[in-house]
Amino acid sequence: MTKPSHSHTLAHAALYFILGALGLSLAISPGYSSPIFPAAGLALALSIRYGMQGIAAVFLGSFILNYCQSLLNSRDFTDAAIISTLIASGSALQCTIGAALVRRFLKPGWEFLDNEKPIFNLLLLGGGIACLCSATVGVSSMYLLNIISFDEVSISWWTWYAGDALGVLLAAPLFLLLFQTEDQRDWLRFKSVAIPISFAVLLAGGVFYAASRWESEELNKRVTEEGQKIQRLLETRVTTHQEMLSSLKRLIEVNPDINRVQFDQFTKLTLDEQKDVTALCFNPLVLQESRGEFELRMAKELDEPSFVIRERSSNGDLVTAANSAMHVPVMYISPLPENRKAVGYDIYSEPVRRQAIEHSMNKRTSAATAPIQLVQDNRTRAGVLLMQPVFDEEILNKQYGDVKGFAVVVLKVDDMVRIALRNQLDNSLAFRLSDAGSEPGQSVFYQTNNWTNSKLIHEYTWQTNIGVADRSWKLEITPTASYLKEHRPVFAWVVGVLSMFFAALLQVMLMAISGRTELVRRKVSEQTQFIEEQKQQLEITSAQANAANLAKSRFLATISHELRTPMNGILGMAKLIQLESNNTKQKEQAEIILSSGEMLLTLLNDILDIAKIEAGKIELNTQEFTPKDLLAEVKRLYEAQAHHKKIELETYCEEASNACYMGDAGRIRQILINLVSNALKFTEHGYVKIIANASQFTTAGQIELRFEVVDTGIGIAQNNLARLFQPFSQLDDSYNRKHAGSGLGLSIVKKMAELMGGTVGVESVPEQGSRFWFTVRVTPSENPEKADNAQNKVSLSNPKENLQQLTGNVLVVEDDPINQKVTRAFLNKLGLTSEIASNGALAVQMVRSGYRPDLILMDIQMPELDGHGATRQIRAFEFENALSPIPIVALTAAAFAEERTRCFQSGMNGFLSKPVSLIELMEEIGKYLVQHG
Repeated sequence: MTKPSHSHTLAHAALYFILGALGLSLAISPGYSSPIFPAAGLALALSIRYGMQGIAAVFLGSFILNYCQSLLNSRDFTDAAIISTLIASGSALQCTIGAALVRRFLKPGWEFLDNEKPIFNLLLLGGGIACLCSATVGVSSMYLLNIISFDEVSISWWTWYAGDALGVLLAAPLFLLLFQTEDQRDWLRFKSVAIPISFAVLLAGGVFYAASRWESEELNKRVTEEGQKIQRLLETRVTTHQEMLSSLKRLIEVNPDINRVQFDQFTKLTLDEQKDVTALCFNPLVLQESRGEFELRMAKELDEPSFVIRERSSNGDLVTAANSAMHVPVMYISPLPENRKAVGYDIYSEPVRRQAIEHSMNKRTSAATAPIQLVQDNRTRAGVLLMQPVFDEEILNKQYGDVKGFAVVVLKVDDMVRIALRNQLDNSLAFRLSDAGSEPGQSVFYQTNNWTNSKLIHEYTWQTNIGVADRSWKLEITPTASYLKEHRPVFAWVVGVLSMFFAALLQVMLMAISGRTELVRRKVSEQTQFIEEQKQQLEITSAQANAANLAKSRFLATISHELRTPMNGILGMAKLIQLESNNTKQKEQAEIILSSGEMLLTLLNDILDIAKIEAGKIELNTQEFTPKDLLAEVKRLYEAQAHHKKIELETYCEEASNACYMGDAGRIRQILINLVSNALKFTEHGYVKIIANASQFTTAGQIELRFEVVDTGIGIAQNNLARLFQPFSQLDDSYNRKHAGSGLGLSIVKKMAELMGGTVGVESVPEQGSRFWFTVRVTPSENPEKADNAQNKVSLSNPKENLQQLTGNVLVVEDDPINQKVTRAFLNKLGLTSEIASNGALAVQMVRSGYRPDLILMDIQMPELDGHGATRQIRAFEFENALSPIPIVALTAAAFAEERTRCFQSGMNGFLSKPVSLIELMEEIGKYLVQHG
């Protein structure tokens, strides 16, 4: 048994308080305990692990929890302390008995909880049996202290017991694992049980909350329906009285000389039917100057010589009314015997009645008083006057116009409510009717006895307002504890208990599984260590393979760069010979050099593309193009080769393929060049056809373009088709000897087509020919009128006719002497002058010395200072001296996309990759220089 410190005891008490508050938050009000009380499981674990100090923590936590709960329920400090002490004692007794039962009946080693039997025995003894204590002590104490009634004892005991038992089922095993000693504690096992159980409890709590909310809404709905029924009955009654008042008013207006006998005859039948009406009366408006005349008339009519207009004194007695500009005394009232005291009473003398009179007179409409004590009623109960002004067009005075007096209905509101409801109000519902505009202590018309004598559940109160003349009456319906007992919802409680019970069963299963798993884990620990060592070795091997792959990519990129530099000189000089020579033989020789160089460049590009594909750095460049022009361009490239082999080279485009699309025309051209080159290579006679067609694609309005290259060549055997489109794959050595090739072309074709959303395929018959096809996805161009110009670029075959003459001076930053000569020669062909800087440092020095060329062609890899550094220094110099930036175009043998990005980040404006053609150079620098003419 572990002995904790005092700080641990306080921490455990705080944890008990938190879990207890969480459990009580799930309780269904009123009279329900929580469907789960996890603090009971914590209490059992504390008692088992820490003995008396654990029990002390339980008592302290329970006392604080219940003391706070009692104060929230508006109990005084003494009562709160007593009930909290009793409940805390029951909680401490429960965990003490539970721990004693576990130690007495469970065998040594149970604390590991590694199989089902000790787990079930723990829960049975500590939960099923021990939890009888707290429920019995707690409910008995609450009953003896009059907190709950006898009718609530059974349900309160059962819910208390069930909540504690479920709390032990869920929480006790977890806390027993948590409170194990350091050498026993298995955090992995604890997490494997705690995490799923936490989710299961949250799910069960959510189900319980939803069910309780549904039941609460149903209860609210039931109370609302009761309230609305009462509202309709009262509104009907009020409407009847208002109609009766209107009839009385009209009678007086059409019979201005009505006498008392006639008044009594009219009102008798009405009063017989409306038992809640104390009186119907007519109160004339009497000015002070007419008071004497009125009193004489009434004295004679009533045979009462001493008749005077009266009012109430400060002590409530009826006395002669003081002089006032206006009086509204009771003149005719029926039935007279019961209301004799009210005759002559000036209702205008009393403030509440006067307010209603003035409102009725000013608004010329009906009005009602606030709750009043009737003059003729000796009982203390609220009444109300409904009144309407009676008009007489023959009477007109400056202050009161044509108001003759007031027809008045005197209501006993309590009688009106009883008559309206006719015993339809559930006796377990509390009912109150009050005037919304009066002071709280003076506003109540009527309320049932249980409004003050019973426990009201205000959270389910329903209220509304009823319009009575110019006032608003507030109607409130509130269920009592007995009402909730009669309509007690059990669905949510059952759902909560069942949900938590199944969560507890899940925990038992997880505890048993995890216990057995722990035994297995210890047996396989050595194998696990061996596997980890193997895994580390595999990771090392994988890292080495990745490093080798990276080295291969770097090697390919380096070889590509180093080959492009001399190729720029070779192809450049050959192009200059082709352009400048008038000797036909020299032109043919230059054409051969160019053709061979372009084949070598194609191979180099294939190698570079493979490197990009493996590195995942292939990017698409979307632009406008037409398939028709694309096919025509490819045809021009291979017309000479086809003519030399006496093979027909044809193109065919369907009508839809003549349209203009948005896609990577360069990659499509590259695929076609690969396929056409192969077709010409393996075809000795017949033809090669390049076909394009288009079809509408379903995704986002895309178009699927299909290109085919059909030849009458040697064909391919069926068993060799599967080897196509794989890197470095060729059919056999005989093909290699007769037809040169690297085996990369079709692999690149496949990758490029897939990048553009398409696929590739082949159909072939040996000795008859082959049909290679591929598809790509493109979108229609938004500017179809540009279709004719979409690919109207300069052809490589006849560049002389398309050269433009430019104006300006260009600084060529290049360390290779051959490339310096080629670049200067190309610039001269374009009409430009140039200067040479053999490295980046020299270029920076020239600019800082005041040399301001119109454009700079910047190599990247150079000694002393590379192109990036030179560009940054030039840009910094321009910024410091407020100079306009010189256009800088990269001219580099690097061809990866990231190099292009680095160039732009360094401050360059354009990018050209070696070997560069004269046309490409002209198009790029033409963006920044002025053309002749």
